[in-house]
Amino acid sequence: MDKIARKKRREIEFKKKVKCAFYTICILNFIRIFDNGIIPALTVTFKEEYGLTDLKVGSLGSITYCGEITGSLIAMTMFSKIPVKVLVIACILMQSVVIMGFALSSGTYWVMCVCRFFTGTFQIFISIYAPIWIDTYAPNDSKAKWMTLLTVATPGGMVTGYLLTAVILSCGASWQISFFIQIVALFPILITIISIDSKFLRIKSSRRMSESDTDVNDEDSEDF
Repeated sequence: MDKIARKKRREIEFKKKVKCAFYTICILNFIRIFDNGIIPALTVTFKEEYGLTDLKVGSLGSITYCGEITGSLIAMTMFSKIPVKVLVIACILMQSVVIMGFALSSGTYWVMCVCRFFTGTFQIFISIYAPIWIDTYAPNDSKAKWMTLLTVATPGGMVTGYLLTAVILSCGASWQISFFIQIVALFPILITIISIDSKFLRIKSSRRMSESDTDVNDEDSEDF
């Protein structure tokens, strides 16, 4: 009986930790994309304050996707060479740095472009990682629900970024505040990820976890 009770407690504890990791990843997916909504809201501001042409303003949005394409080409190699937890933490830190760089660029076009390119590069790692994580850890009867919540987080983050910037501009405040808010919002997510045991963040290439799994066994699967 004691053995059964201990096993049951381990299962309950395992599920709690998996859910904690899921909510953290979902919120990260929501916040990391704020800037993709902020940029469109600043179109008029960039034209008026810095004299950017329609072509230049449009390129600030499109160059992010060029960064995503570049990042996607190297992402799986990076995931196979670097521990996932380290890579996710590095991407959050580097995204925060380039977002800060964009906010402090003072309208210098080439600096803005470089920052937007690398923003897309670091964002795509999370875009690729999150659904694979769900496929690895989500209980079979919750997998569709978890994937839906993750998917909704992306447009939800963009809309939030757009609305946040619209409110800030309507109050006569600086547009940079939108980016500073995003950076600050990423900080508690970063701390949470640091505190999560690495075995709940690894993704697997040859094993799908079921509800009854209570640990991550490196002997039967390969870290991705």
